[in-house]
Amino acid sequence: MSQTVAEYLAETKASGAVSEEVFRAYANSDVSSYSSWAIWGKTTSDLTVFDVENEPWERLRSDVFIMGGNTGKLDKGKLTRFQNFHAEGHSPDGRLRTAVTGTLLEGAFLSDVVKDYPTADSGPLLKAIGAGDVDITKHVVGPLQEELRLLNSPEKLVLVLLGGTTVDVWDAVSPHLPADVTQRLTVLKGMRHHSANGTPRTSLETLLAAPVDDHRHVTV
Repeated sequence: MSQTVAEYLAETKASGAVSEEVFRAYANSDVSSYSSWAIWGKTTSDLTVFDVENEPWERLRSDVFIMGGNTGKLDKGKLTRFQNFHAEGHSPDGRLRTAVTGTLLEGAFLSDVVKDYPTADSGPLLKAIGAGDVDITKHVVGPLQEELRLLNSPEKLVLVLLGGTTVDVWDAVSPHLPADVTQRLTVLKGMRHHSANGTPRTSLETLLAAPVDDHRHVTV
């Protein structure tokens, strides 16, 4: 019988261990201004969880990426370090926190398919991609390669896409990724986006229980 996604993630977790050196390099890079990790403090927006005295790297894994489609726009302007998926007053971030805490996705790297290109939602982003207005090298390929390098990610990674529109964004840009990147990825589709009505937890539990080679949820 094939492994479930959960069994696979449990087996491979050690390969994604994050060192203090890697975390510090990440924290001091531009990458941290449009990404974060699936751990949270006392509140969703409590960024002290990433303070080095709390040794956050002990809770992280670099072999699992959870991605939305786009970097969201904030009323107060540009995201600050670690703030993506940890924004104050943004209730969907709290729903994501509730969904992944205590699961094998806790500690995963959090980012977006199209990075550092803020849009209100993925709909306008898809239109911009279709119109050729998005520099795929600048906002997709280069940043993803830099994330993999900076995080010292292992050769094999799991990529979890949040929601159907994120899948659409991924499908629109992934043909532009080099083969040496796509060959490393197992792409999981089927988790509800945290901005949708209801909790993503049920869809996550279904995803984790699915066979890892079940192509209804996993594309290799």
